[in-house]
Amino acid sequence: MELEKKAIKAKEVIEKIEKKSKDIAPVKNLYQNIIGNNYTTVQSLGSQEVKVSQYDPPTFTKLNEDQEKIVLEIFDIMEEILDFNTSEMLKKRIVQKYN
Repeated sequence: MELEKKAIKAKEVIEKIEKKSKDIAPVKNLYQNIIGNNYTTVQSLGSQEVKVSQYDPPTFTKLNEDQEKIVLEIFDIMEEILDFNTSEMLKKRIVQKYN
């Protein structure tokens, strides 16, 4: 899969930077600030697991800019917590209500 190849390539770049960080102080500081103690692993996903949201941030005609920003942040939370289908169903309903 293309996403898996990109993830593996990114992990290799991170590992190279980690090696350089042992010898170069500024690189070490940068590496610690960005990666810190986080693990960099690549997990294979089945084709059914890779799903992308249908909504490139929608515009809400009934909301002002601040309200729209909050709704989009809520969409992000829903994507993290809920399964894909439930998240998409709720987002679609919210977009319908506020357009």
